[in-house]
Amino acid sequence: MTEYKKGVFALYKGKEYVAATEEGTDRVFLFSKDASDVANGFVRTSFGDFEKAVGPTEINSIYQCAPFAIYQGVRVHVESIENGKAELSYHGTDQADQLVKAGFEQFDRYSYMKVVPVGEIQGFVVEKIPLLGTKLPEDLA
Repeated sequence: MTEYKKGVFALYKGKEYVAATEEGTDRVFLFSKDASDVANGFVRTSFGDFEKAVGPTEINSIYQCAPFAIYQGVRVHVESIENGKAELSYHGTDQADQLVKAGFEQFDRYSYMKVVPVGEIQGFVVEKIPLLGTKLPEDLA
C-alpha cells in the first residue's frame, strides 16, 4: 500500500515536515515531534511538539497531499485510515449510482461516504500538489 498521507507538507533542509501557511503572510510553519530539530531553530510548543516559522525561500518545496483509493473501479477520496478500515468519500454525480449500490451512503448533496476494510481497496495513490509556486523534487513527483 502507498504510504497514507493527507495534508500539507514541506521539505526543509532535506527533511519532510508537516506544514501550514498563514493567510495574509508569506510565512510557512513547520511542525515536528523530533526534539533534535531544536538544533535547526525549532521551539517547543505548549503541546510538547516543536515548530518553526520560515520564509518561502527557506524551504525546498511545499505541497498538499491528497490520498485517493480505487474502490470497485471508482476513484474515491480517502478521508482516514484507522484500525484496518478506510473511510472513503465521493463527491459528484458521475458514478454515484454505482457507489450507492456498493453501500455508500449520501451525507450531503452529491456527497457519499462508506467505511470499508483496507483489504477491499483495489489501489491507493497520493497526489502531491505543489503550493506557493514551488516545484516537487523528482523523488516526490
